[in-house]
Amino acid sequence: MPKKDLPTNNSLEENLRKNYPNDLKLNGGFNAQLDKAITDKPKSIKEIKKELGITNTDIARMFGYKNEASYRNAKEGKNRLERGIEELYSLIKSKQ
Repeated sequence: MPKKDLPTNNSLEENLRKNYPNDLKLNGGFNAQLDKAITDKPKSIKEIKKELGITNTDIARMFGYKNEASYRNAKEGKNRLERGIEELYSLIKSKQ
């Protein structure tokens, strides 16, 4: 049995306008909504620390380093930790 073609005389926009007459307009327009959806680039650790008001001392304390100097001197560990903070921050911000 051949499949029936869907009616094409009603476009998606017409259907939406009929079902949602007051809700179709986007606040700020399409470009504003698109800007919200697109994230430029992830924030750097420096930008994150500035936004949240935290210091290296705070990060060292949070992650169990003895003091800020031991955090600062843990070269590779510090880099991994900061990349993790950047990714976690980005993930949390994208879910809001």
